[in-house]
Parts: sequence; structure tokens; C-alpha cells
Amino acid sequence: KEVIFPSLSTIKMEEIIKKHILAYDYAAALSIAEELPKESTESYIHLLRYAKARLQLNEIEVNNIKSANNECDFLPVKKSEQRKIVEYTLALDVKRKRGEFADFLRAITPLLVELFNNILKNCFKYDLNDFTENVKGEFRWKDKEISEKLNKVISYEDWKSYYRKKSVTSYQLCVIMDKLPKTNEHMIRAFEIVQKLRKVEQEIRNKAAHQMVSVTDDKIQDITRMNSEGIMKKIRELFNYSDINIPKQGGWNSYELMNDSIIAKISTNN
Repeated sequence: KEVIFPSLSTIKMEEIIKKHILAYDYAAALSIAEELPKESTESYIHLLRYAKARLQLNEIEVNNIKSANNECDFLPVKKSEQRKIVEYTLALDVKRKRGEFADFLRAITPLLVELFNNILKNCFKYDLNDFTENVKGEFRWKDKEISEKLNKVISYEDWKSYYRKKSVTSYQLCVIMDKLPKTNEHMIRAFEIVQKLRKVEQEIRNKAAHQMVSVTDDKIQDITRMNSEGIMKKIRELFNYSDINIPKQGGWNSYELMNDSIIAKISTNN
């Protein structure tokens, strides 16, 4: 019986694919895999497509690939709205791990808005749903008169000038949280983290977004007194005060587990 082995060139190319996977560069890994013989990649190429779509936050493509392949289930959180926040956070951490610090800092702001809003609702029991809406993917304050509830933390003048009909910002949510009573240790600790993350955004995020400057981990440390990993630790800690339960296994390390699974599939071919 003839036993078919992959060619030496295919084996070499698959080693390069593995290196791209370990660097979270799934687009490059997939590009190489698509040039190899179909029979050599059929056991894992769908996983590369899944990983690429996942990092791009392409939820529709992720769901399609997952539906066609039961083994594609690396998402730590399945509930739709919670899943979006978690997957965004994990993709943000990949930017950090790849040393894309300017992109990492620029991408923090949308996450802080979503996370601060979640903390307000679930830790402070202050739901802004009646005063906010999602307009074509943009989180905005509604065009309505200020209520008695909201007027306790926002003045009527500020509502007209800085809030009403405008985008919701992390600064605004931090101000509201600051004015609410802190009646237990969870509220106190959550707000401490919120303040630190808001300070990071204020001190360095705007520089990365609006200036042509080099952003390194050392520069982040110099300006904020926290490096990028320290910032991510604060973000992960803040999730403890949300309604999102991150599993200990396959949670914050789900990308690494996904990488290991894809590499194992490639290795079994040889």
C-alpha cells in the first residue's frame, strides 16, 4: 500500500504558518495555507478562517464557520451582547501582545464606554437605558427632556449643552458614577478602577489618536505609570464588577487555546 506523505516544501510552509499563528497573524497564516494543496490543509484551513474572522470581530462569519464545523467553539462567552464586549477585549489584548501599542490605546475608548455603562447598571444599579440609544452602531444620549432621576447626577444646563443628542463618552459615565453614593466595597473598588482607566485614556490615548507619535510600552509606563499589561489587568479586573462571567478555563486565554488547537491540527498532518 502506498503511503502518502506531505512534500518537504509543504512541511516547511506549515512551519511558517505555525509561526504566524503564534504571532496572532491569522491573515498571513491563511494566505499561505490557501497556496498549499487542498488535501494538505482541509483538516485545519477552516480554523484559520475562523481565527481570522474572530480577530476581525466578524461575528457573522464566525457564526457561519462555527455552524459548519462543530469543533470551532473557542468563544468563552456565548450571550450576544456580552460576547461582543468580551471578544472586543480579547482582540484588544492581541494588539497589545503584537506590540501594536498605538492601535491598542486608540481601541480602548469604545471598550471603556461599554464597560463603564455595564458597571453603572450592574454594580451601581443605575440603568441608563431610558436615556440612551444605539443609533447605527453609535451609543448616544436620547433627544428627550431630563428626568428627575438623571437630574440628580447631571444638571439641566449640562444635559442641554454636553449630553442631549450627543455620543455617550467614558468621561460622562465616570462623572455620573462619581456623583452616585458608594454604599459597599464593590462600588468603591469598581470606581477606583474606573478612575484609573479613565486617567489612562485621558493622559495617553488622546496623544496616540491625534498626534503622529511613536508609542512604546516604555512610553505608556512613563506617562501613565502602568505598562500595557497593567492596563489590561485593570480592564480584566473591572469585568469582576459587571454581569459578564468570564470562565477561568478558556476565558482570558482563549486565543492561546485556539492557537494550540490549530497548531495541533497542522501537526497531525505530518
